[in-house]
Amino acid sequence: MDTDAGSTRREDSAAEFVEALQKGLKKRALQISEHPDFDPDARDGLPLRVSVELGYTDIAARLLDAGADPNAAAGKSKSPIVLALENEYSDLAEHMLSNGAEISIRDQNGWTPLIWAAIKGRENVVEFLIDKGADIHVCSNDGWNAITGAFFKNHVKIVQLLTANGAKFGEKYREAALLSAYEHGSTEVVKSLISDGVSVNIGTSEGEPLLILAIARGDLAMLDLILSAGADVNIRDTKGNPALVSAIVNAQYAAAVQLVERGASVNVKGPKWAALHVAALNGRSDLCKILLEAGASIDHLGEGSYTALMLACQRQHVETVRLLLEHGADPNRKNAQGFTPYGIAPSILGKVTPTEAVLKEFGGR
Repeated sequence: MDTDAGSTRREDSAAEFVEALQKGLKKRALQISEHPDFDPDARDGLPLRVSVELGYTDIAARLLDAGADPNAAAGKSKSPIVLALENEYSDLAEHMLSNGAEISIRDQNGWTPLIWAAIKGRENVVEFLIDKGADIHVCSNDGWNAITGAFFKNHVKIVQLLTANGAKFGEKYREAALLSAYEHGSTEVVKSLISDGVSVNIGTSEGEPLLILAIARGDLAMLDLILSAGADVNIRDTKGNPALVSAIVNAQYAAAVQLVERGASVNVKGPKWAALHVAALNGRSDLCKILLEAGASIDHLGEGSYTALMLACQRQHVETVRLLLEHGADPNRKNAQGFTPYGIAPSILGKVTPTEAVLKEFGGR
């Protein structure tokens, strides 16, 4: 009974203290705090939290000196040290730390002061907490740590600051961070994540692989970085085209050459064509030559049993037609409809076109 009564008195005293502060009755609050029944830790440390929230830093300091627990609300509401930092009461925050405040205390969401500061973009607070030894790796309940929060909130300087102090992205969001970093041009973050072992064969929510994104942008430096980190050089885009075919389809010819140099299979087909087909269709004799020298099959059949030569003839790419014939393309092979390259090449009544002339030179009919 006595214990219950004492507890009730402490709860009531804390409530009176808080009410006095809320009404601006500072002297009354101080009087209450000096009463024997007053417990600064009652109601999960509410007196200290309210003192900080309302800007009564001197009273908060007195409560701490009187033994108030700065960690009384651990795992529940926002901690007193976060409230102090939020309001830029750095001296009070220092005082809390010297009175036992846990620098990496977690609230009900698992946020530490550092996670809070990083997400809110409070660079000076992040610096303060790091300097005081805050744990830069701890994650919130949903898997965010300080650098993850800063990155997804686009606080670039804080990301750089945390990275310089050895921060790593939380496991749950590392892949999403890699894709986001690439899409927003944060090359250093991409490099950091790759060096930390994040898979480079990941895809976007639409399923487009990181390698394909780099190809589509013609980002040769990133392409080299991704390939060096172990990306599948033959990975397919969402349309089913292998990376090499995708590069040529998107007219990223320098990327295509880089892929060939890094060992891409030159004969792997997409839904319709292999790389040589698309290069011939686009009249890229230079690329056709590179593909052939890398082992591309000259008469490889694509959609409708079309060869690269047939496609070059269809578009009247005379230089490409000659190159393919010089490399042994069959001038009389028939497609699924029974047409030879000569029959596929557009003709002009009463005239021999340049394409037809080259085909005839190599025995085409």
